[in-house]
Amino acid sequence: MPLFWTYVAVVVGTALFSFFVFGERQLELVLIFQTLAVFVTTCVFAKIHWSSLMVQFRRFGFLKKEAVLGLMALVPLLAVNYYIYHSWLVDGWGVKETLPILRLRDSGLGEPALILLFCVFPAVTEEIAFRGLVQHWLQIAVSPFYATALASLLFTALHFSVFSAPYIFVLGMVLGWVKRETNSLYPSMAMHFLHNLVVIDFFSH
Repeated sequence: MPLFWTYVAVVVGTALFSFFVFGERQLELVLIFQTLAVFVTTCVFAKIHWSSLMVQFRRFGFLKKEAVLGLMALVPLLAVNYYIYHSWLVDGWGVKETLPILRLRDSGLGEPALILLFCVFPAVTEEIAFRGLVQHWLQIAVSPFYATALASLLFTALHFSVFSAPYIFVLGMVLGWVKRETNSLYPSMAMHFLHNLVVIDFFSH
């Protein structure tokens, strides 16, 4: 629980602080600042709990049916993201939500750097943080379902998006389920990477 509440403080605290400092017009700086804070926190806890993380890295996980089902679930998840979130909320209801990636792309940041920042870095750091550390240790204090749900809520809060929060929470639950059933971080990392890659390559143009 101390690990969980530390992450809550880091995610919520840095989001509010950076949003107050940088403002709504510089959401890309809010994202970068918050990502760095989570990265540093994750490095500290990864060192403390390295033995438990190594167990999760020793298992390949992709040969389990849950890993295959999780990868297959990306198709309907991305369809929901595009057809419900983008088409219905953005086009149908006129909801305007500025994506930090668009500003970074417009500023001249190349695709390799965007893939590193929005795909590789989150897939590794966030999966270690929310699935490998928070969810893993919460299961000692609460049931596996509630551990997954709490980790997913924290994962949702990190993304600081009111309109896409329900979708991000469901995505977090799927990632958490895959990690729990395979007891490996590799499948959820691969899913996270592929999901973000499709989003930045297709949805954010």
